[in-house]
Amino acid sequence: MRRIELALTSHLANLKVFAIAGTLLLAATQPASARNDFSFRDFREQNPELGRHEARQAFKSEVRDLRQNSRVFQTPVSNTVPSADTVQVQIETRGNHADRVNNTLRNRSAQVNDSGQLLRLKSGLDLDLTSTQRNISLGKGLFADVDAVQITLGGETKTVHAGSLVSAAEYVAVKQVLDGGSQKVVIDRSGRASGGEVNLEAVASDRTALRASSLVIAEGVTTSGDFGRNSEFKLLGDLSNYGTLYAFSSDSGTKSGAIRAHDINNYKGATIDSSVDLTLDASGNLNNFGTISSTGSLTLTAAGAVNNSRGGSVKASGDINLQADAVNNQGTIESTGSNINLQGSTLALMNVDNNKGTLKALNGAINVRDASYSGAFDSYVDGGDLFSKEVNVHTGYGVANVYVNELTGVLNQYGSAAHIKADTDTLTLGTTCLTGDPTIYNTSGNINITADITVAENLVFVASGDIIVADNVDIFAGDASRGYEMNFIAGASFVPTGGGTDSPTVPPLTGAGGVDLNGKASKTGGGIIMGTNVTVTSRASNTSGDSNGDGILMVAFQGKTTNAGKVDISGATITTGGSGTGTNGSFFVLAAGTKGDVIKTGVIDTTGGSDDSNFEGLIGLYTVDIITEKRTFNPNIPDTGHVIYDANGVNISDYRLTGNNFSKGGNLIINDVIPGDDIKGRSMDLYGGGGVSILGQVNAFSLDPSPSGTSIDMVTNDAITSGPNGSLKSGSVIFLIATNVIGSSTQRIVTDAPDVEFFNNKGKDVWVQILGTGEVAITGLASSKGIIDVDASGRQVSSPFNLLSAGTVNIVADSLGGTNPFPGPPRRLNNIDAGVLNLHVLNGNIDNTNFGPVSAQFVTLTADNGSIGTNASLLAAPTGVKQMVLTAGNGGVFVNSASSNSISVSSSATGATTIFANGSLELLDVSSQAGDTTIQTSNGTLTVSGNVSAKDSLSIVNTNAKGKFAIDKNIVIATDGTAGGDGNILLSVGPNNSTPVSSLPANVTTNITGTGTVTITGGGIKAKSPNNVLIIPAEAGITVNNGLKSSNFTMGGGVQITATNNN
Repeated sequence: MRRIELALTSHLANLKVFAIAGTLLLAATQPASARNDFSFRDFREQNPELGRHEARQAFKSEVRDLRQNSRVFQTPVSNTVPSADTVQVQIETRGNHADRVNNTLRNRSAQVNDSGQLLRLKSGLDLDLTSTQRNISLGKGLFADVDAVQITLGGETKTVHAGSLVSAAEYVAVKQVLDGGSQKVVIDRSGRASGGEVNLEAVASDRTALRASSLVIAEGVTTSGDFGRNSEFKLLGDLSNYGTLYAFSSDSGTKSGAIRAHDINNYKGATIDSSVDLTLDASGNLNNFGTISSTGSLTLTAAGAVNNSRGGSVKASGDINLQADAVNNQGTIESTGSNINLQGSTLALMNVDNNKGTLKALNGAINVRDASYSGAFDSYVDGGDLFSKEVNVHTGYGVANVYVNELTGVLNQYGSAAHIKADTDTLTLGTTCLTGDPTIYNTSGNINITADITVAENLVFVASGDIIVADNVDIFAGDASRGYEMNFIAGASFVPTGGGTDSPTVPPLTGAGGVDLNGKASKTGGGIIMGTNVTVTSRASNTSGDSNGDGILMVAFQGKTTNAGKVDISGATITTGGSGTGTNGSFFVLAAGTKGDVIKTGVIDTTGGSDDSNFEGLIGLYTVDIITEKRTFNPNIPDTGHVIYDANGVNISDYRLTGNNFSKGGNLIINDVIPGDDIKGRSMDLYGGGGVSILGQVNAFSLDPSPSGTSIDMVTNDAITSGPNGSLKSGSVIFLIATNVIGSSTQRIVTDAPDVEFFNNKGKDVWVQILGTGEVAITGLASSKGIIDVDASGRQVSSPFNLLSAGTVNIVADSLGGTNPFPGPPRRLNNIDAGVLNLHVLNGNIDNTNFGPVSAQFVTLTADNGSIGTNASLLAAPTGVKQMVLTAGNGGVFVNSASSNSISVSSSATGATTIFANGSLELLDVSSQAGDTTIQTSNGTLTVSGNVSAKDSLSIVNTNAKGKFAIDKNIVIATDGTAGGDGNILLSVGPNNSTPVSSLPANVTTNITGTGTVTITGGGIKAKSPNNVLIIPAEAGITVNNGLKSSNFTMGGGVQITATNNN
């Protein structure tokens, strides 16, 4: 009897180390229930060596001792107290021994923790297969009809029976043997598992529910679970895996299973593998340092965080679903055949910290939330690489922030606002439909836009490489009431603001989503290349009312790549105009390329709104060096600085990107894309360093009745050329500035403006056509060898502002002059400085009210339907003129050369002719079809080198007292007086002398058949042979006055002078 009592006392003393089967321990911790929970039958079963009488005496003594010792258990730990349900089940089943033997695991064996507290077994044992602690007491019911079993530890055999204390690994081995098989788990001598196999059913307390308290899988141990029998394996504690955990299904109809625990830890070198769609669900954290894989899909869920550490691998053939508000990945997460879905709570910010990690779905998509998300909480994906076919970002009413390294999939964005920054070779943008502001940056390569982008806030693209837009893409920034600003910046050197890729700061990041540009090119530079049928629109979606447009900026930095510094929008339509009484947005291109075609345009329209008060709707196309400059004058800051766009796409700095030195190379090509205006805006700067080619139609106009400021400035360091459909039209002024030719004789630069100015700094030719009607002011410059040729056949032409200077100036005009908006005389065509001036007026006169003063040596004046000068106001001949060719198609010629220099004149008039000179005068062909013809010089020699004909009287006089009068050989001088004209001819040199000569000079004869006379006075004529004939066929007379010597009036021989009056 004493031996039994000592054994019992010793047994109770070891409660801090282990627990024995079922009801005995429950009685010890609950003395009030001892009579019900600790029966004599149980005592006999545990002490079979005692006889019935001895056993009864020992049982009474033990009950008494238990009641006395129960004082030490008066304040039990709560988790050692079984629930009322458990106690009730024990009472109900006490009388059924067979039920006790076959009951579930929680009624067979027990376990205590390190503090000696009894663990509740309702949810299964806490099985740490790495533990050497033997804290599991085997209940007799576990053995059924077997007294003991043998297990192997470290190659040695160990026999265990009811009441034996075993480790978790030894318990599993016992279970494997008792379940009718052999021991599959390998255990070392200390009781720790070191290899072999474990089935989850062997550790579960309830084979139907597959539950256990917690589980630690030892290194080298393979644990398997058949989800074909049970859909989930649940641990109230942690799952810690150092070995291999394999999930499968023996039922072809069951394709999925779940393992749920508080924390799930898969350690380095450990593997969780599955042939079913596996869910790992942690109510705390899910931590992976090893490998998690599935031939189906994987769902990793955590109420805390999903952590995949450096070296950790998560891989599945199907979807990988990461369901947590915090995902930290420094390893690799890969779906080989489907998608990776990042799905946080709808009620919290989702942060995916992917720094130094990789998300890979090469045959599928990486989804940041999904289309069902309508929350207002932001989403962050920060750092690492994203490899996939697509990246789909759903922002809900929040903001998605994706700041990563490599991002290879097509990026699609939906919802409110998104801020994207990548460090990848090519960032490809798919569909973008956002109500907020997207900012999209690639620090290491290109941005490819392959699908429509629709936003309702500012839009910013910045790439260290190219920005490429595919065919048939629409890019729209606007809402129902207005447009929003867009910025395309390619080839730039920049850094993201507020952290960004691989930032140690945990989101949300202060100032994140912005970009800081230093105004310099990246190592590669970049271009902006748009495909065919592309639209870029910054205006309201509803243009039926009054709405404002906004601006678009495109910047391409120079570099080493093919597209660097180039902007090709030849297939695009750019629209920034407002509507109704709204304002218009502007469009600017800064391209730093210096070779080939640097800017190629498509359709550009910055018009639509009638409000010109802000002087917007401008168009600027520049091939220039790119710098930064102050946005407004501020003497307190440096002239240059960084340009900073915030996450909303707003420039929050004091600086902006602009052009500095005009490039020496790089062409601007204005393409002919549509019928009508290809480029239409309020005012334009069109700068092409290597040349400008006008193939399409350009129109700068204003809806304001006073179109000031609607200029076109076209500038190049080379030539301005045009195609057959090219034209420039402005409501104000057109400037053409080049160092090479402007147009050509076969293809002029076609313009239409009230003011057209053209400057060729190196003196090459200028060929311009000015269309339209009404007044036009022209100004131009070429060298002394260059040509300025202006065809303004439908315009009234003047040059009131500056000069027209060239070797040759050719002008065709409908008429001359113009209205002066300032006090003073009307405008005139003046300030011409040319070697040769050819002026052709189709309608109207050329006179002192609309022409001159000018300076030219050789002048041709033609008035098809008017006069040159007037009888009352002789036209002042150009300064320095040497020769004039004058043609009046519907009037007379009235010219005065006040210069003492020699001048040659050819004249043709349908009316009278008056030509005055103050120096030597040479008459080339002169004809007048009506009225008197009067030609006179007061100095030098008067020479008749061409035929002279007059309809009425003719007077050719040199009043110079020392002058000479010479008629060249074979010259014909004639009058044909009709309708009241007398037909008389007066040829005179020097002062008047009324004394007739005594006889006809030698080699001079007369032919008088009419009543008129021939009178030769003074010094007579010195004539050469053959005979020079003076003819009088009717009443008119011929008078030759020589107030000087005979040698002062000469005839070259063969001269014929005829005076006719046919009245």
